[in-house]
Amino acid sequence: MTDKNADKTNVLKETGEVMSESVLIELVGRNRDVFQAIVNPSEEVQLAAVQKNGEAIKYIENPSEEVQLAAVQNYNYCYVIKYIEDPSEKVQLAAVQKDGDVIEHIEHPTEKVQLVAVEQNLNAIQYIEHPTEKVQLAAVQQNGFAIKHIENPSEEVQLAAVQKNFEAIRCIKDPTEKVQLNAVALQKDDNVIEHIKNPTEEVQIAAVQKNGHAIKHIEKPTEKVQLVAVQQNGNAIEHIKESSEKVQLTAVQKDGHAIEHIKEPSEEVQIAAVQQNGHAIKHIENPSEEVQLAAVQQSRYAICYIKTPSEKVQLAAIQQNSKAFDDIRNPTAKVIGLVVSLAEQASKDTASSDIQTS
Repeated sequence: MTDKNADKTNVLKETGEVMSESVLIELVGRNRDVFQAIVNPSEEVQLAAVQKNGEAIKYIENPSEEVQLAAVQNYNYCYVIKYIEDPSEKVQLAAVQKDGDVIEHIEHPTEKVQLVAVEQNLNAIQYIEHPTEKVQLAAVQQNGFAIKHIENPSEEVQLAAVQKNFEAIRCIKDPTEKVQLNAVALQKDDNVIEHIKNPTEEVQIAAVQKNGHAIKHIEKPTEKVQLVAVQQNGNAIEHIKESSEKVQLTAVQKDGHAIEHIKEPSEEVQIAAVQQNGHAIKHIENPSEEVQLAAVQQSRYAICYIKTPSEKVQLAAIQQNSKAFDDIRNPTAKVIGLVVSLAEQASKDTASSDIQTS
């Protein structure tokens, strides 16, 4: 038996009554549930329904491209593409232009659709099975961290990711040496190398050349790496457990205060430290007279940090600058005599200068 409504459009299920298209368009525009009560709705009614509620498309058999487009073009309903069987590329594009993530519901999207999706939402790449390299590049060029969604990215994609965001290297499994070098060259802090498993010596050197403190993230650095680190920043020696005297000397020659981080430094290292900065003597316990002399010869203020300077050290400080006398506790008679002598000489020189001027 043939359904009496099979060839008719806009028929109400309950009554079998054929309704006016304009009336139905008005009704579905007012109440989205009305659409489900209509048998064989016309395309115009279908359009009115999906424009009101995109989900109405799941009740439409073989909707036209125009109806499909009307359904997905509403941002709130672009996901309804999952109810459309074999949507055209045009429909797919319309949907991902609204929300890239809906590509999750598209089977075998073209490269063009993939590109539009990741441009709209870079995280959409996580829903694309086997994205092309072009699509991968489009994603990581927006945000390097998008690489975490890419399986076995090429070196070109890895490079693009770290060039966009150097910290993206933490999301790359087994980055090439070239990629590692790019990441450490772009680093703004010292922790990039922390995220590189077994970095080569060349990568280690590149990292500490940029920031000496990066050595704290390197397990058992070679002396060569240590030297580069302390040449960049003497205080990087604080992160080196066992440093040679050569490394220690290099560190204090860069910054005398680096001696603070050296356990039991040799006298040679102590002298090198105070020669770079006399004030570094404050970090040295029981400095020898030779070390004290080197300190006050570099800076008269170094005498402030010496508890009981010998007469020789006191004299050396005053000869460097007579004002050092102000900072000497318990000066000897000889030291006092030298200061008096210098003061008298200065007074004579001033008087002589005044006579010549007049």
